Amino acid sequence: MVLSDIDMPEMNGVELVKKIKGKLKLNIPVIALTAFAVVGDREKLLLEGFDDHIAKPVEVEKLKEVLDKYITPGK
Repeated sequence: MVLSDIDMPEMNGVELVKKIKGKLKLNIPVIALTAFAVVGDREKLLLEGFDDHIAKPVEVEKLKEVLDKYITPGK
């Protein structure tokens, strides 16, 4: 699992998810952890290839809820 910000130096989060899922063909969840949280941002990020979205500032319960969706018990 990868938690990625969107606005990063060198490579932004959208470029990262495209590399992980496209070029590297890794089948792992990539979750956007970002301040981009206005109406429509989540949907745009999902269309770019992210599996989920967590808005900053991070609420611990929301973080736990999203991570629990992708963690397989017993691994």
